Amino acid sequence: MANKSVVLYQSVKIKNKWTMRRAEGMLRNLTEGSYYVSYYDGAQKRMESVGRDPKEALKQVKKKQLELLYVAQGGQIANPSNGS
Repeated sequence: MANKSVVLYQSVKIKNKWTMRRAEGMLRNLTEGSYYVSYYDGAQKRMESVGRDPKEALKQVKKKQLELLYVAQGGQIANPSNGS
């Protein structure tokens, strides 16, 4: 089964310690900050920075979801995205 799941994470400071927090459930209330897209490439978990703008981060999540779906259907991507 091909990997098609993509998760958005945000780097947040909690009690003076930076941590990655899943952005699920907060999608309507995203704030500016560092965002990361997480997905699996085979058995390897990947995490790519997608910038600090919440709207752009959501666009990058959708883009990565479409890329993974395309690959799962047998397509190939010439230049894999690196978060840009």
